[in-house]
Amino acid sequence: MAFTCWETPKSRAQSKDSKKGRCTLLLAGQRTFSESEAYNGFIAASPLSFDGLPRELIKTDPQGGGFWLATIEYGTPDAGQSSSSPPSADTPLGGEFSFDTAGGTLHITQSLETIDAVGVNIPETKRAIGVSKDHVDGCDVTAPKLEFSISWYRPTLTLRYIKQLKDCTGKVNSESFLEFDPGELLFLGGTGAHKSQGDPSQPLVGEMWKITGKFAAAENETQVDITPDITFASKDGWDYVWVGYNQKAVVNNLLLVPDFAKIERVYKRLAFKDFLEFG
Repeated sequence: MAFTCWETPKSRAQSKDSKKGRCTLLLAGQRTFSESEAYNGFIAASPLSFDGLPRELIKTDPQGGGFWLATIEYGTPDAGQSSSSPPSADTPLGGEFSFDTAGGTLHITQSLETIDAVGVNIPETKRAIGVSKDHVDGCDVTAPKLEFSISWYRPTLTLRYIKQLKDCTGKVNSESFLEFDPGELLFLGGTGAHKSQGDPSQPLVGEMWKITGKFAAAENETQVDITPDITFASKDGWDYVWVGYNQKAVVNNLLLVPDFAKIERVYKRLAFKDFLEFG
């Protein structure tokens, strides 16, 4: 007769806190003397994830007479988050998260404010930096930058999902995602690795895929002043501002002076939650 198994009354003991969760299923089975048949029977009877926790380990214990007991462990990988639960703004982060806020270099041609000027016949250049009749030198400044990686877990991986990761790369969030407003997150790409936490001789045990996504953040802005008379009410973080200059006679000098500014959308928008199936 075929191997049969069932869940015991003391199954589903759980423990959870802000950083991790654990759950244990206890199964019993009968009608086989084969360890591999019992093992595979318990695998088939236990889900890959339970209550949002991925399966980590299956342990079998023969009782004699073709009767078996099995302990199936489920737990949050690394820390803090279940396989599908994103962190909130105040959730303590664990090993699934890494970040870098080292400032990036940004070339600018307009200053925030002209603090002082000395000399004779000083031209009004409307905050343009290093202007001449045919060039605007500008300068390099250190700009705020945030790049971070976060990992989540999936019990299975398909080519369709890999394509979804590819389609998200180089896109900006169209909806709120991971506590960032629409327009603030750029998806830089993802990596995937198979993770088996069970007995290596039993490849079906604890199978899961660790997906790591990398993001860059840029803050949305309001009241963006290019010159005293060229101002935008708002600009999304990953939209691009450029300034147009025209030659004008300023105090007997022919100089390039800011004449207009435009905001350009250079990244397509996408609902990350729908494509990444996370967040």
